[in-house]
Amino acid sequence: MRKALFIWGCAMALAGSGAFAAPTTVVTVIGQNDPAIDRQAIQDAIDAAAPDSTIRLLGVFQLDGERILIHGSGLSIVGEAIDDDGDGRIQEDWSDGRDNDGDGLVDEDGWETVVHGVAGPGGPATDDGVNGFFNRGLVIDGAVPAVEDLVIRDIHFTTFQRAIDLIPEWASPTGRCDDRVRVAGSARRVTVERNLFTDNILGVVMLGDVSASEIRDNVFERNSTFGAVVEGNADDCPLSGGGSVLLDLGTPHSVALRGNLAVESSLATAYTEQSTVDANRFEGTVFGYLSLDDVAATIRNNTMTDNLVGAVLFGGEQLRFEANTVIRPVIGFDLYEAADHVQFVNNHLVDAYVGIWMEDGASGFRSIENRFEGSSVVNVFLDTGSSDNLVVNDASEPISVVDLGNGNRLVGSFVPPAL
Repeated sequence: MRKALFIWGCAMALAGSGAFAAPTTVVTVIGQNDPAIDRQAIQDAIDAAAPDSTIRLLGVFQLDGERILIHGSGLSIVGEAIDDDGDGRIQEDWSDGRDNDGDGLVDEDGWETVVHGVAGPGGPATDDGVNGFFNRGLVIDGAVPAVEDLVIRDIHFTTFQRAIDLIPEWASPTGRCDDRVRVAGSARRVTVERNLFTDNILGVVMLGDVSASEIRDNVFERNSTFGAVVEGNADDCPLSGGGSVLLDLGTPHSVALRGNLAVESSLATAYTEQSTVDANRFEGTVFGYLSLDDVAATIRNNTMTDNLVGAVLFGGEQLRFEANTVIRPVIGFDLYEAADHVQFVNNHLVDAYVGIWMEDGASGFRSIENRFEGSSVVNVFLDTGSSDNLVVNDASEPISVVDLGNGNRLVGSFVPPAL
């Protein structure tokens, strides 16, 4: 039997008062590595699932260029991870060929569940909205008012344009921009955890009114645009007959990117409020983390290694970068334009050509007690047009500063740059 769908059972327990507890249902779907079967089998299981159900995916799945739509709340969509070394932990050594947990072994753990998108020449096939081809995996759209308490865990996603796509404010019967209208949809308490995303264009996308959610403990490798992006504001959606429609989106609020490994993949937030980017590892890409017009974001305890730029900011206000370590970048932190009241506190920058670069149009920048180590040409560069910035260095070692702006203040110990 090529298509297998098994309901493992419902368990009900009596409460002390004699009432019944809510039933818990686990539905297992077995992958056949067949695009004529696999997507529809997953869709059927999700459509039939009651709240508080778990959809368990086992094996290899091949999708067919159409979306899997999630319209219910309280669902868990989970795969199977492997504890190859029997130490009771899974995925502590990822597919990067390194001994991340220090036990002398590499790649001893992995994923039993793999979901493939459609591969094209040189990478994932791209969407074709005119002909109804959408190389996307798990999708929330605006067909229902709200989706809440969704978990996606322990799955390897590969060769998608968008592997997980949460767009709760866009209602569309086909996925085409021509059909899309703005609705009052929302997503709350979505958790994307312990997944592997390789060779996608975009791994995880959260657009619009997606709040109180987490993207945590995932691995992103070789995702060409972003490993994960959380974005609000508006999106320009091209129409099949030419032109485009601008669709307004809500603001993601209190979303966290935490504990992820991003190798040759960037993570980004844009037009969010009170987002948190915490304890991630960014390695080997043009920039590790990108922020666009975020408000009140906290970026802390991240390690950024061998990126052209550790983190780049395009606008935004009230951002705080704290206790991050940036190793061997050309530029450690780049405030590209119109960033306002951004603080860099107790960060450690190692072997950067330029440690922190405040470009034109930015003001209210604060650099306080950051540590610069190694072969930096200049530690802090305040470009022409920057203003009202403060650089404080109370450490025993002086740092170098170039100040071409207006009204900037330098407090502490400084030396000329090695230009």
